[in-house]
Amino acid sequence: MTHPTPQTPEDMQRDTLGVLAGICDDMKRCAMEQDVVGLKTHYGFFKTTMGRLDVIMGSIRQAPREF
Repeated sequence: MTHPTPQTPEDMQRDTLGVLAGICDDMKRCAMEQDVVGLKTHYGFFKTTMGRLDVIMGSIRQAPREF
């Protein structure tokens, strides 16, 4: 079994922002199709992913800086 390469907080932030962009696209599609159930589902994903972004941003701010 191989283990994935550890990501930096910046990599995780970039990936999470990409996920959020995809979720927003899905939410727009659901809104245009008047799919309220789908819209609520994607909104739940959006809130969860925003929480993940907050955690990542907190770890970036707290990371010690190298000189």
